[in-house]
Amino acid sequence: MSISWIGKNRVEELKSPMNVHAKWEGDKVDKVLFCFHGFGDNAKNFSQIAQELKSNNTLFLCVQGPKPVPMGMDGYQWYPLFANPLQELRHSTTQVLQLIADVEFHFSLRSDQIYLMGFSQGASMALHCFLKKQKKMGGVLALSGFYLKLDEADPAFSEDILNTPILITHGNQDQVIFPIAFYELQNVLKQKKMKHVTANSYAMGHQITPEVTRKMESFLQENSR
Repeated sequence: MSISWIGKNRVEELKSPMNVHAKWEGDKVDKVLFCFHGFGDNAKNFSQIAQELKSNNTLFLCVQGPKPVPMGMDGYQWYPLFANPLQELRHSTTQVLQLIADVEFHFSLRSDQIYLMGFSQGASMALHCFLKKQKKMGGVLALSGFYLKLDEADPAFSEDILNTPILITHGNQDQVIFPIAFYELQNVLKQKKMKHVTANSYAMGHQITPEVTRKMESFLQENSR
């Protein structure tokens, strides 16, 4: 597996168990934003988000799902949509958490300097990895996504974890992940007693608009350590 760097700044000694497209803005790494693409997309295509987001001293890591989608083409998935997801989800989660741990170690970062952002299926992946990591993070950004319901009991969350800022955005015209998922996700996070959830609905379909991008930038700025 490899890390493909965008721009001049790079950290050649950083390795990854997954394919990653990376961009480093600034003179140092104050925070790391892990970006998870949707079903059928890939890291190279989704790395466009790193070009559009403005966040200084930030390392963007656009991670690729480990398995190609069954339909072929150059698309990947975090877990199957039409079969039992558990085995592949565990595999993907293990690899992502290992990459997060490696990045924290390499840059001597705290977990609250790590941010997880995902779109569509990637949003469910970001939320799942956050809950599995069991640490307070800088923030979680779930865009046009959903909560993946599994037959697993929730662990007891510490007060620190419950204070992790979470941003949810969704289009009220979304015909891929219907808007009901937006409200279901808010209810799930309320049941889990997450204390800092911001939820915004936009007049859009299944997409990331400039308005959503600006909201992400302000969220990252407001929740930087």
